[in-house]
Amino acid sequence: MSNTIEIDARGRAALGKVASAGTYRATTRPDGSVLLEPAQVLTRAEIAALSDAHAAEALRRTFEGTHEAVEFDWQR
Repeated sequence: MSNTIEIDARGRAALGKVASAGTYRATTRPDGSVLLEPAQVLTRAEIAALSDAHAAEALRRTFEGTHEAVEFDWQR
């Protein structure tokens, strides 16, 4: 689907015709086009947990419903 969108003098565009409310990552491509991708923001603690194999496994088990109590040092 294509739509024409106008950019105002302050560099803003109304995207209601092409995107729903939410958070997006905007990437400007070499040809000048802009790619909007739905995005979710992670906190530093979430990134640390997902980067730690032990913590990531504990999270996976939790989401699968096969969890057991696991301690994780968030300050590492």
